[in-house]
Amino acid sequence: MSYDQDKLQRFQKTVLSEAEGKIAQMEQEIQEYEKTELEKARQAEYDKMFAYMQSKVHDIQWKYRQSVTKASLEAKRRLLQYRTGLADKVFAQVEQKLKAFTASDQYEAFLIDKLKKAEKEFPCQNAVIRLCPDDMKHAGAIQAALSVPVTVEPDRRNHLGGFQIVNEQKGLLLDDTFASNLTDQHATFYKICGMTVA
Repeated sequence: MSYDQDKLQRFQKTVLSEAEGKIAQMEQEIQEYEKTELEKARQAEYDKMFAYMQSKVHDIQWKYRQSVTKASLEAKRRLLQYRTGLADKVFAQVEQKLKAFTASDQYEAFLIDKLKKAEKEFPCQNAVIRLCPDDMKHAGAIQAALSVPVTVEPDRRNHLGGFQIVNEQKGLLLDDTFASNLTDQHATFYKICGMTVA
């Protein structure tokens, strides 16, 4: 009987040892599984948190860019207003000087000289010369100075001085009024004076 008892005990030990080994192996597998699952859960939470942080960073960057763009546009708008104000002052002063010049003794000679130069290139025969209404006092001197007969008329749109020559037969117009010359200069003024806004 003791032989069977020994055998039974050895069998029991073997089974117990095997069971303990299996239990230990299962516990180790459970720990590894828990560790893996915990790591996956942790990684998933990190990923969520990272995605959330990225979206917040993008929101902040977008708001910052929007704020910078708005501030930049506002600065450009103020700069353009300031530049326009400066240019308007300059051109207002130029207009005053032109008006003073048209009231001077040199103005008639200036007009005649300009018209004589224009006569060399522009067909003035039977043309109409349009002057500022205030300049009509020079009409007789202009007609006498030119080599071809012309008609001199007032032009209410011309308020600064200078002249237009209109040849209706040929469909030609030469505009040498101070107002149109100033308009031409206005466009190039910003470039010449380094007042461009980028």
